[in-house]
Amino acid sequence: MNGHAHAGRPTLSIRRTLTFQADAARILDAWCDPAVQRRIVEGAAEPAGRGEDPDLWRIRTPLGPSPRVWLRQDARTGNCVRHHAEGDGGFLLSSELCALPARGRPGTEVTLEVAFRIEGFLTGLLDRQADPAPLLLAGQALRRLREWVEAGQILPTTHDPTTASDRVR
Repeated sequence: MNGHAHAGRPTLSIRRTLTFQADAARILDAWCDPAVQRRIVEGAAEPAGRGEDPDLWRIRTPLGPSPRVWLRQDARTGNCVRHHAEGDGGFLLSSELCALPARGRPGTEVTLEVAFRIEGFLTGLLDRQADPAPLLLAGQALRRLREWVEAGQILPTTHDPTTASDRVR
């Protein structure tokens, strides 16, 4: 769903929810683990800090520049974690991941809310080249997190039929 354009405020909001078969603490620990974060966003972003700044990431774009983004954890309270990112090209992102007991069924209901704004050249680029990508990436991030928490691994995103039969789930 699109938000309203305000200077300094995100213009696109996304909300995705999945049920996990794990407790909330384990889910939040995995979401905050830098090694798991790298696997979750693989293909969309990569660490750019090379050790000296673990908060620095580079966003992959299909064409043009790859903006640098600084991702910081704002708060972890109760069953929620908030992150904030700022970067090149007016990139601004906030996210909140909440893990609560599922209603009427076993498991934990995990909701990811992401809001972001991009100005300048990147706005046009993302509008034309990656229009569905932010919506798809939010769902993909939750599915990858669930794979990690429930199975201890994140399956490759490639759809190579020769390896699909070799995978153990």
